[in-house]
Amino acid sequence: MILVLIFFSIIILLIFIAFLILISDLKIYIKNIYLSNIKKENNENAKNSDIKISLSIFNKLNFISLKLNKDRIKNIGKKFHIEKLDIKKIEKEVQPKDLLLLKELKIKISKLNLDVKLGVEDVILTSYIIALISILISNILPHIIKKNMYKNCFYDIKPIYKDKNLYEISLNCIIEVKMVHIINMIYKIVKKRRSDKNERTSNRRAYDNSDEQFAKYG
Repeated sequence: MILVLIFFSIIILLIFIAFLILISDLKIYIKNIYLSNIKKENNENAKNSDIKISLSIFNKLNFISLKLNKDRIKNIGKKFHIEKLDIKKIEKEVQPKDLLLLKELKIKISKLNLDVKLGVEDVILTSYIIALISILISNILPHIIKKNMYKNCFYDIKPIYKDKNLYEISLNCIIEVKMVHIINMIYKIVKKRRSDKNERTSNRRAYDNSDEQFAKYG
């Protein structure tokens, strides 16, 4: 009997925690993040950089909080090498319909201060990338800024024309998204991948049967 009560208590606790997560808001506070392969981190503000991630209920009660300090961010930054990115491969693998799923997140921004300087070996490609980033930000930003927070959002995107893969990024930002939207998006992505996988398997089997028929009557 005691074991049954303990079991049901654990189940109820897990359901309660799942419910709290479901109704909570995920907040990401990005403070003085600086990434660059041009020069070392000499920005005074960057010395106080950190990232704070929290789950809150009704925008008041924080029940989960995680903070990444400067050293942890540096370790992550070391793994970020934009000069090694294959732009053509990314364009091929990431399709516009995949990006549409990001709408499901319904992200809101209450603060943005973004300064980007970027250049690749191909000067023409640099111009294309800068124009693309600027267009994307200018079109997306008005839809994700929280009401009455426009005065807190600024961005500046500039090209670097030096026939090298160079970048310098400075970011301060507060991002908010409801957990229910994250869960919904994850569900749709998993469902879409399973559908695509089944479709590829179905097509492959169809071709296999055709090959067998040709072999039989050939």
